[in-house]
Amino acid sequence: MQDVLSFDVDHLVTIEPATRLYDLFGPEIRVNSRHHQSIKDLGDGLIVTARAPDGVIEAAEHRELSIDLVQWYPELLLRKNDDMRCLFESFVRRCRDPK
Repeated sequence: MQDVLSFDVDHLVTIEPATRLYDLFGPEIRVNSRHHQSIKDLGDGLIVTARAPDGVIEAAEHRELSIDLVQWYPELLLRKNDDMRCLFESFVRRCRDPK
């Protein structure tokens, strides 16, 4: 039986320049989002860092704090290849030194 949450890549997301996500992936990346809910209103200090072609917010980051949010499943994509490894490595680095 196949996982309900597949590692298959579904669609592109466009990444905003001058963001941590852009530094990791460049202007776009293919992701495997399976959400039926999405961000409507950003919380205080958050900015949009990536959107799906239909305009749905797929990622955000905090302006000052070392917080990144993604709406896809990077851990499942690691089953397929190492493309998302840099996201986890960045998280670990910032946990060690959040400045």
